[in-house]
Amino acid sequence: MAETINNKKYEVITKYIKEIEYAESFGNWTNPSGKDGTPENPQFFPYVDYAQFVQAFEVEFYRFRRDLPYNLGKYQEILEKHDMPEEWSSGQLLELDVSSFDEQSIMALIYGVLRADRFSEGTLLEFFESGCILKWLKRLREIDELQSTERIGGEKIDKSGGCEHKNLYYAGKDTDENGHKCSIMICKDCDEEFMQGRPHP
Repeated sequence: MAETINNKKYEVITKYIKEIEYAESFGNWTNPSGKDGTPENPQFFPYVDYAQFVQAFEVEFYRFRRDLPYNLGKYQEILEKHDMPEEWSSGQLLELDVSSFDEQSIMALIYGVLRADRFSEGTLLEFFESGCILKWLKRLREIDELQSTERIGGEKIDKSGGCEHKNLYYAGKDTDENGHKCSIMICKDCDEEFMQGRPHP
């Protein structure tokens, strides 16, 4: 009788999926004006003021990266085994079929975008807005779900149950089956979505 139990190790970043899906904005360009270029009043280049959850995602990604058993610094080498387009535009990569990509390759894609944003301001915003980051995180979640199961006698048993939904965050409004506007709550621990509380006005 074989028994294999794995934990969902990528939840530290896939937990942002719902926030991305319901986000009204990922960030806005800021163009400082009224500067004359003097030492007392220096001019600055336009930059993106990212949404708080995008900033948190980037911080957690880099922190999590340090614990990985592979070196994402070699992300270009990792991705060489795939038929990648020469130019990393969000439009081209959104069409990229990642259904067969392993976790290392997906992480390499995200890391590549984060690195590009350091040299080309707004790259991360572009890939959030196009849906690429969401698509890649969903692939990571799919990999996690496949690995976080217990197989006993050939039967697949999901190990993600038992959550008490104590760690919630507000994700927006929706209409219930009776036509009432209610709050959408997301559990950060299990990613379950449900209506909660009295209807919103």
